[in-house]
Amino acid sequence: MQSSVLVIDDDDVNHDIIVSMLGQHYRIISVHSGQQGLELLEKEKFDAVLLDVVMPELNGYEVCEQLRAQQNSHTPVLFVSAKNSTEDILQGFRAGGDDYITKPFDADELKFRIDRLMTLKDEIASLKESCLNAEEVTLTAITSCNELGVALEFIEKSYQCKTMASLANELIVSSKQLGLDVSTQIGILDNFKNYSSSEIVNPLEAELLTRARNSKTVINIDKRSFF
Repeated sequence: MQSSVLVIDDDDVNHDIIVSMLGQHYRIISVHSGQQGLELLEKEKFDAVLLDVVMPELNGYEVCEQLRAQQNSHTPVLFVSAKNSTEDILQGFRAGGDDYITKPFDADELKFRIDRLMTLKDEIASLKESCLNAEEVTLTAITSCNELGVALEFIEKSYQCKTMASLANELIVSSKQLGLDVSTQIGILDNFKNYSSSEIVNPLEAELLTRARNSKTVINIDKRSFF
């Protein structure tokens, strides 16, 4: 059975382009306004949503925010836009998007990003199921540790780490003990890798980590901070 993709865009030409690129791979459903998309998403489940940013009435960011408040809030959302500044991408992250692709793009890149988001969705669902018991153990550990003790323990263990992965693991373990979720980008010279307490770093989050690292500034997004 083909995976289903909902395209929300007010431009008929963009719909035709996406159908010509992806029609042989997915079942494409097209709507021309954010409100139509939200109404359809309340009735039907989709494997991914391609969402334009600039639309009348509800823009793409507003549509994504409302989608995340709905019951099927885990549907992967790929923003499709000609807007490509860091602030545009940050706004997509704030709204709850999973990835962001700028126009123009080719069929192979678009299909790759959609397939990647679908795979991430399946992996996250599997991880959530397998981590229920681990979360209970973590909560018990959090209540038995004070913040200073956790920080000192992390510093001590960090000196014993021989690899980037082991250092990232110690950071994640310590963060969980403090009741924090963390995604980190650790590297030597130009070899950087992403690690996360949820085990999955979505493409948009990875992009923001890289931009924050290169800009050498602190980026605050609601209760999240990139530094």
